Parts: sequence; structure tokens; C-alpha cells
Amino acid sequence: MLRSVSTPLRAIAYCLCVVGVSAFATSLPSSGQGLDRKAFYVGLHGGISVPRATVSEFGSPGLPGGVGFITTEAENGYRVGGAVGYLFNRYLRGEVELSYTRNSLDTLDAVSFAFPAGTGPLPARGRASTLSGMVNGYASLPLDRLRPYIGAGIGYTRVASHGAGFVGFPGETDDAASAFSWQLMAGLGYQLTPNLELGGRYRFQHVNGYDLFNSAGDEQRVRESEGHSFELTLTWIF
Repeated sequence: MLRSVSTPLRAIAYCLCVVGVSAFATSLPSSGQGLDRKAFYVGLHGGISVPRATVSEFGSPGLPGGVGFITTEAENGYRVGGAVGYLFNRYLRGEVELSYTRNSLDTLDAVSFAFPAGTGPLPARGRASTLSGMVNGYASLPLDRLRPYIGAGIGYTRVASHGAGFVGFPGETDDAASAFSWQLMAGLGYQLTPNLELGGRYRFQHVNGYDLFNSAGDEQRVRESEGHSFELTLTWIF
């Protein structure tokens, strides 16, 4: 699960570069009251995506009984995205957000009538990605320059499978589907200037069930997919 960390580390390194730029911005003059005023804002985020295992039901004419289950494990990957929002007051804010995750597959384990004990976790190839459009709301408790907050959001996520399959076996899944999604967030922001905030955030995202088809035409019905993210955030208040 931890083999492919170079890409997430690159995403975090990029965020750290942004932090350096923001540190310079603290020396710039600003006329505003920061979180105490009504204002629009733009936010960026980037960090590590930690997916949970997914269980899917598949139908295949070539299998005795024609049905089985696959448990998919993916490696840690990365999440990046941005949002445009509005500060209603120092306690409440709302936004629309677009974010992207990418994770390489680690193992697959198939259970069917032909393999009642399962194939055992076998090496997998390919990767999975998501593109989410969400509407989020946050409740904050500003404490001087610190802003602890919690949030929730709903929207739709497009899940895509790219060349997914068992290593050394024919057949792969290159397909995408969209499904309703919801998420919960908790974070802490630090006000560098009245117009610039740096922070860290935890996110849990749930995507409802969806269907994918592989190169042989077999249907794979994913019950749900879920994952965690640990992110750095940068928010600029107009």
C-alpha cells in the first residue's frame, strides 16, 4: 500500500512551495478584517489520498454460477483541487469545489463459485482516479489567527478505472461511471494576513455504488468506494 509515494510527495512539495510564497505575502500591506467580513474567497488544496478497500460484484458468462466478488486494494495516491466560496460571517462559509484523486492498484482478490476460498490477494495492475464536483458548507470557530472548523459536502463523483486487472492475466477494465457522493471534513487554518490563510485538513469521502465493464464485457457492480485525504490548504480572501 505504501510503495508508490513519490507522486504524493511531489504534490506536497508543490504545496510547500506555495507556503514559501505565502510567507512572503505576510509582509505585504493589507486593508481588511480577514474572517470578520463578508467576502468571496478562492482556495487550493493538495495532499495524500488513502483509499479504503472496495468490494464489487461481477457477472461473467465464463464463470460457473456466473457471479462472484472482487476485493480491490489500492496504494496511497494524491488529491489536488480548488474551490470558490463565500464568507457569510466569521463562523459560516460555503463553496463549490472541484477535486481530483489518483491511486495505483495494489492487489485484487476474487471469490466465486469456482474459487470459493478466493484467489488470495494477487498483484494488480492499472490505476483508479476520481473527479468530484461538490458543494460544501463549513462551521468555524475563529480564535485570534487560528480557525478550527468542520464541514460537509454533497455532489457527484466520476470514478474511472484505467487498465485495471490481475498482473499476468488477460482482460482489463477501462471504464468510468458517475455516482452521488458526500464528504466530511475537519481542519485548522492559520491567518497569515487578513487576506491569506494557510491550513491543514482531514477529509473522508463516500461515493455511492456504480457499474463498470471490462474488455470482455463483464459487468462489475461496485457497492461503494470510500477514502481518506490529508491535505494542505491555501485560501485567499478577496
